[in-house]
Amino acid sequence: NNAASLSKNEITSFLQASYHLFFIGTWGGWFSIYDSLANFKKTIVPKGPYEYPLIWWFTENDDKTIWAGAQHGYLHIYDPYTGNLKTIHPVQMENSTIRCMIKDNSGNIWFGLHNGKVAEWKKRSGAFISAEKSKVENQSPVKNIFIDKTNHFWISTDNGLLQFDPL
Repeated sequence: NNAASLSKNEITSFLQASYHLFFIGTWGGWFSIYDSLANFKKTIVPKGPYEYPLIWWFTENDDKTIWAGAQHGYLHIYDPYTGNLKTIHPVQMENSTIRCMIKDNSGNIWFGLHNGKVAEWKKRSGAFISAEKSKVENQSPVKNIFIDKTNHFWISTDNGLLQFDPL
């Protein structure tokens, strides 16, 4: 019953952060934050291009920032402690929607893209690695990425399941 809380847009993603806040992303309504008792805290709604509020996925970086993947390769990085939000548009995403993200055991973040490719952010260097270098041969949007205990990647697409070894 709070007009400032969760928008009436389609809910596309959800994350419970390690510090117990809940992040709920929407298609066009940005994202809302709730505490562990489901009490509304705030909705993040900065100004920007049409693609900014089209949130697809969340992941939590090792530094506790929340990364929200959006339409056309935009990436929002939110610091829950300071309330700062930074939006970047890494060229390595090839203007392709960030459909999913996953963090590996080394703290690197992998991005499943709508163009069927996989890009990576290297924790050690802070650099994004081009989707062209990911060695994933796929023409269908990446829907989800799973990393098993042996560090093999499993990628689901509209055309089936792919196995990918990042080494």
